[in-house]
Amino acid sequence: MHLFAAILTKIETDQEEVLLIQHRAFLDEMTAKGRIAARGPFLDDSGGLVIYRASDEASAFELASSDPFVAGGARSLVLKPWKGTFPDADGN
Repeated sequence: MHLFAAILTKIETDQEEVLLIQHRAFLDEMTAKGRIAARGPFLDDSGGLVIYRASDEASAFELASSDPFVAGGARSLVLKPWKGTFPDADGN
């Protein structure tokens, strides 16, 4: 498996609240399945980051595109292959 960073940039929409519930459920499900290594919002409220585990970039793009925030038009998606480390889960 490889890692891919999905950079999700906020797009103003009147569906934000409904999509947020669906987005969180999607993230919880993908995390439980081992498809997400890390996730979280940007502190400036501009969007968020999801680190996906996938066999290749096409699979990662398909997965990231199925996020309700992306599919529903509330976030734009930029996907990049990522080589990361997690030395401290608290960010220290």
